[in-house]
Amino acid sequence: MAFSPIPACYYGFYCDQPIATTYITLISISGVLSFSVSLIDWFQKEEHFKFKAGIFLMSGIVSVAGLIHFTIREVIYNNYGDGYSTIPSLYLFIPALGCYGIGFLVYIRQ
Repeated sequence: MAFSPIPACYYGFYCDQPIATTYITLISISGVLSFSVSLIDWFQKEEHFKFKAGIFLMSGIVSVAGLIHFTIREVIYNNYGDGYSTIPSLYLFIPALGCYGIGFLVYIRQ
């Protein structure tokens, strides 16, 4: 779930590989961090629920930051005059973030 925005980020910033690499790296780091921290026994205690939710929320915020950057770049600045439109990647980005958001809400409601 944490790595689902990576394909959309890759194809969304296809013409600007340094930005794509930055977001993919941030998404990967936050995903690995949330996965590895969730395996620790200390993390499973009920009193650390807010910390656990914060770690998972961090992964979502990194992905939303990529979506906001992508939307500003593509829609407002018209992709800086580049003839290749990356709007179809938006159709990958939004469902990926929607699935992450639904999973996060299900987790919080437990």
